[in-house]
Amino acid sequence: MKIKKKKIIHIINSLNIGGAEMMLLKLIKANQSGEFDYEIISIFKYGKLQNQFEEEGIRVNNLNLDKNFLNFFKFPFKLFSCIKKSKPDIIQGWMYHGNLFAALCKLLIIKKTILIFNIRQTLYGLKNEKFLTRLIITFNAFLSKFNLVNKVIFNSQVSKKQHILFGFKEKTSIIIGNGFDIHKFNINSTIRNHYRKNLNANNQFIIGNVSRYHEMKGHDTLLDAFSIILNKINNAHLYLYGLNINKKNKKLLKKIIDLNLISNVHLMGNVKNVEAVIPGFDLSVISSKWGEGFSNFLGESLSCGVPCISTDIGDSKYIIENDDLIVKPNDKKDLSNAIIKYFNLHYNDKKELSINMRNKIVKNYSTAIIFKKYQTLYQEVT
Repeated sequence: MKIKKKKIIHIINSLNIGGAEMMLLKLIKANQSGEFDYEIISIFKYGKLQNQFEEEGIRVNNLNLDKNFLNFFKFPFKLFSCIKKSKPDIIQGWMYHGNLFAALCKLLIIKKTILIFNIRQTLYGLKNEKFLTRLIITFNAFLSKFNLVNKVIFNSQVSKKQHILFGFKEKTSIIIGNGFDIHKFNINSTIRNHYRKNLNANNQFIIGNVSRYHEMKGHDTLLDAFSIILNKINNAHLYLYGLNINKKNKKLLKKIIDLNLISNVHLMGNVKNVEAVIPGFDLSVISSKWGEGFSNFLGESLSCGVPCISTDIGDSKYIIENDDLIVKPNDKKDLSNAIIKYFNLHYNDKKELSINMRNKIVKNYSTAIIFKKYQTLYQEVT
């Protein structure tokens, strides 16, 4: 007897490069048995990752809800059409906007469909959010109190606690962390040597950061801290990767020039194959000021055996479990002191730290382990 696949529609802002989008892609790739039949609704227009989803055989529907007012009036009909054709067993929203649209989808259809919210960030307050996002977060909390929403997934302990205090329903809230391909992201001396040779950086102490340019990511604090450590570590170099991390970013470039860091800070732009970059770092640094729930860059770094110093945001301290590697947000002195302290560690201590960090990811956050948690959830709710 042929077993009917569970139909799941994922609704997300876009398929541009980002933590939530990458986690969704990992989830879909992990569906090796084909137990679930996935479909995606992207609220906005075509994103850079869309081809990768379609290569996995996933149908992507773009609502194209942007500044075009005609599309704004057309989207409810297009949304209804997608849901009516698909007849999903589960509708899962990703992030606040996706959750709101997922709730709208459930209201549009007659059959009893499971609704799942998926929240990917912490909530230290609403002041850092745009006005419309504040309203949507508040509405997410309001909706979570009713039977309309079956489960709310958080990717970190801190995020869950904060959102419950904000008004999200505790009974339906669960935690499923981010997952990482432990084979793709691994301790690899060949990749490391190749990366450093290409940059002519064999004798450099390389500090790496992979994050899009946004105030929440704390690039200013990282640069201020780096200017301090150069007085102690003269062969230190900072390699910055991410969206809008390039010389066209006048604000970022001015900061680097003003601090006289032009020779030691390298703006590397966006990177597709981050697994070919991170193993070349001596140390990863996360300088985020707010918003992070569970940084993908953190998990990828630790999986590659690269220790990471992080601000005390989201679940970083629970994942790293080393007070020497956790610093106060927006504190250049605390960050610079932590980097210098790590630099001065004995080689054997660094080696042990590297192995321990990777083991944490292998044991708790491999893609296979996280997929199993989603799989169990989907089975339980249907």
